[in-house]
Amino acid sequence: MRAAWKPLHDKKALFADEARKMIGLRDRRGPVLVTGSHRSGTTWVGSVLSSAPATRLVFEPFNIHLRNEQRNFDPRHWYLYLHEDSDPAYRASIASTIKDYPYWQEAVLLRPGLKPLAKYALRRSKYVLRRSSRVIYKDPLAFFSAEWLAAHFGMRPVVMIRHPRAFVSSLLVKGWNFDFTNLSSQPKLMETLAPFREQIAAYARRQPDIVDQGILLWNCIYHRADVYREKHPDWVFARHEDLSRDPVSGFRALFKAVDLHFGPKQARFVEQVSGSHNPSDQDGFGVRLDSRKNLDNWKKRLTNEQIDRIDRGTETVCARFYEPCEA
Repeated sequence: MRAAWKPLHDKKALFADEARKMIGLRDRRGPVLVTGSHRSGTTWVGSVLSSAPATRLVFEPFNIHLRNEQRNFDPRHWYLYLHEDSDPAYRASIASTIKDYPYWQEAVLLRPGLKPLAKYALRRSKYVLRRSSRVIYKDPLAFFSAEWLAAHFGMRPVVMIRHPRAFVSSLLVKGWNFDFTNLSSQPKLMETLAPFREQIAAYARRQPDIVDQGILLWNCIYHRADVYREKHPDWVFARHEDLSRDPVSGFRALFKAVDLHFGPKQARFVEQVSGSHNPSDQDGFGVRLDSRKNLDNWKKRLTNEQIDRIDRGTETVCARFYEPCEA
């Protein structure tokens, strides 16, 4: 089995002065892109990475539900695919979105409540005003555009992987359906998903239940993740389960892989948002969760029939990331 972690090469982390100026940064290491499927832990990981000194979090610009004042471009589709033939205007629009992203979004995510928010914003504002902060660009919906973002902005991708049983069970709890016309209406994207083309078209015409939707979506995303892993040995690939079992050690290694400082404050923050004092299941939106107990939540949510369906439906792609006994 191939390693879940892939170290980054420092030389590839340097990106052109033009791109750096577009984003408004002085840091030459490039933004960190935290991506993967939705419900794979990208919010958790992005939040923890942004606890490093001199960083700022940019939260899901590719999310269709984001308000216009938070973004300077229209993604049009869930899981927009940007490629070499895409409209050149996207580059300037995404750059300005990163540069001007409203800072209070990060404060709300990490420090809910008016008093903590004000205190946190005051403490961190010096980094934003100096434009010296390193960007943590958290966006699962940018997954299919990861190569384009890396090429144009020197982003260092961290691809989150989550077991299909846990992924599908999370969709069921949320009641989240997926409209596959978001994929089928992007011809260039469909070329990269050729093994699933007919099934995507069928699901776009007639939507199945959430379990079958989740199986196909997981296959599409992690089929592509495996391609990324072969093409880009300098990217980081992290399994949600590995981080959840030992969060402090896992995040220490992840911080090192993307060249961020991990000290006592960061270790305390990891324990604060991932420790056993937190709820074992997520209630609403947030990052505070007992990460170890969360590993088994799928067992309470899925029936035996659903588990069997997920295992059979994802068997081929899942074997590239997990041993059969790893669930």
